[in-house]
Amino acid sequence: MIPNVLDTTSHAVITLRGLHQEYSGDSGEHSATNGTPDTPVHQTEPSHKGPKFPKFSENYCNEHPAHASIVLVKYTVTADFRSLRICAMKRKLFYLAILLLAVTVANARRFASGPFELAVYPAKIPEPAEKYSLLAQGDEQTDADALPLYEKAIQALPRGRQQDKQIRTWLQLPAEQLPHKQVEEVMQKHAESLRLLAQAGRCKRCNWPKWKPGTMAPDLSEYRGFSFLLELKARLEIVRGDYDQALLTMQTAFGMARHLSQAPTCTQAMVGTAIGGTMCKEVELFIKGKDSPNLYWALANLPRPLADVNKAIESDRSNLKDYNFLVRRQFEKQLKPAHDRMLLIAKRLDNNLNASQCVEALRNYAATHDGRLPEKLSDISDLELPKDVWCDKAFKYQRTAIGALLESEMPEGGDAVDTVRYQIVLKK
Repeated sequence: MIPNVLDTTSHAVITLRGLHQEYSGDSGEHSATNGTPDTPVHQTEPSHKGPKFPKFSENYCNEHPAHASIVLVKYTVTADFRSLRICAMKRKLFYLAILLLAVTVANARRFASGPFELAVYPAKIPEPAEKYSLLAQGDEQTDADALPLYEKAIQALPRGRQQDKQIRTWLQLPAEQLPHKQVEEVMQKHAESLRLLAQAGRCKRCNWPKWKPGTMAPDLSEYRGFSFLLELKARLEIVRGDYDQALLTMQTAFGMARHLSQAPTCTQAMVGTAIGGTMCKEVELFIKGKDSPNLYWALANLPRPLADVNKAIESDRSNLKDYNFLVRRQFEKQLKPAHDRMLLIAKRLDNNLNASQCVEALRNYAATHDGRLPEKLSDISDLELPKDVWCDKAFKYQRTAIGALLESEMPEGGDAVDTVRYQIVLKK
């Protein structure tokens, strides 16, 4: 049990963006180095006798969660968390929560209100199996390090990036309403960045630098911007029926998603997972396209997990190793819900890919059975169908008046947004 008394030799170090504050329990005074004058950190008196500790303004923390992103308070002795009222760790969890919500919105909201209609055409699985891919394979890959290429792509971005908002606005439109000419002009302005991203996506490795506790992972907004840019590019290519080029664009995005998921911080890993979820929407649009090639093997050959967030989680936990046992245990308890949610979202990405692979198996069945869907999934005997990751069993499948319903179980600790629910309608 944590005592209510704070030892007078306590020492806390708090990093808030560029400001480095050290608070010493001996005098209750503090010093600031490498700080910025406009960074508001407020001093507060604890309710009991002892040293002074900072209390971040609640309004400031709520308005600027990213500024307090990776904030850890280290005590050399046992501390009373209740009386200190330090919101540093809360801000870290709050920042993670905001990022997790961002991942949820992009792909999962569609399933929350009911089945998502997927109108598809019959299509046989192409031969050979390696004809199409969603991730660079074999000779397409290079031994180069992807990180310098990503950095060059960021440097090549147009100044000001005024078009980021416009790109997101276009992505809210139905695919058939995309303004082709205007989108082409945006792609031309980003041509150099797109070229470098394509090279980076083919790299086997991305040597991320070791993360320094107390610092933000760099360029996260730029990577999110690249995600929207690639999504828009793939969408335009799919609408135009340029399926080969769309596959190359999705390869670039899935490659970047995989690289980011292998980075040392949870925020980078979650951005990678979000990019993978974004591309799942474009895979659906691809599958719906008339004369679109069947992606059964392309989906089957994607690694599972596509976004392996375990490295980032372990890195997060390892940063606590030097802490007092009781402090470390408290922090681990606070971090666990965020880590569990990260793992669930990564598994949800895999389940979305698995469900799309099942849809492609259904398209193949229809193409080889006079345009009919099977009465039950087990009627597909010539292909190995991926399982629903939430129950390690086949997806639920039933015929309906207009086609068939394909859906997953609901994961433990999850809700409707974490499920897959497709109403499959077969077009002629």
